Amino acid sequence: MRWQYAHLNETPYLYSSKHLKQMHKKARSKDETEAMWGHMQKHEVDDYEYKGYYNLARQIQEELHGEETVDMEWGDIFEDYKPVMTKDGLKLEKRRKTDGQCKTRFPFTNAYSI
Repeated sequence: MRWQYAHLNETPYLYSSKHLKQMHKKARSKDETEAMWGHMQKHEVDDYEYKGYYNLARQIQEELHGEETVDMEWGDIFEDYKPVMTKDGLKLEKRRKTDGQCKTRFPFTNAYSI
């Protein structure tokens, strides 16, 4: 893995979505792509709220996992995912969990509810 990609895991700063898209185009290995994915997850920007990052996150997930399927129970789905209406229809987004508590973000502020 080249140093630019290894540095993603070390820096406390979030790279711009534009810079990450350029890095994604130049990525040579699965390790480099996974480093980018880890960087975006660490900063919690793989959410529809952050459109530039969200689109890149979907591309990277598709590239890393393809059409992977997992059997789930309904209870797990409602505990781990929240339904969200988008222009393309109803989708499920993964909930963010912190210290065993699920935090929901208010749509128009940076505040969280517990």
